[in-house]
Amino acid sequence: MLHSGILNEPPTCDYATATNIIDIGVAHGEWTRSIKSIFPATPVLMVETRQESQRDLDATVATTASVTCKLALLVAEKRNAVTLHVQGTGRQLTASQPTLIALPHPWQ
Repeated sequence: MLHSGILNEPPTCDYATATNIIDIGVAHGEWTRSIKSIFPATPVLMVETRQESQRDLDATVATTASVTCKLALLVAEKRNAVTLHVQGTGRQLTASQPTLIALPHPWQ
């Protein structure tokens, strides 16, 4: 798993074989743009829940090779709807199908 600290470290053999990168909770795409400077040929999927980020994410997709974006919320199990509390804003969003993607934890 790549974390934001990798941007401050030189690439190592552990990271050199990255075949796909998934950036979850993209916000505005800064981390994706930064990681593409280290892995320019590696495809990146950005996943973000908030639609207000769409303009910034579309710009990142348009100007950065091999980047796609999905507006969705990852959940541990399939549901019809989920309430999301947006950190630091006091707002709530309700996400429903098809924007919910069930992605069970691998250790379950």
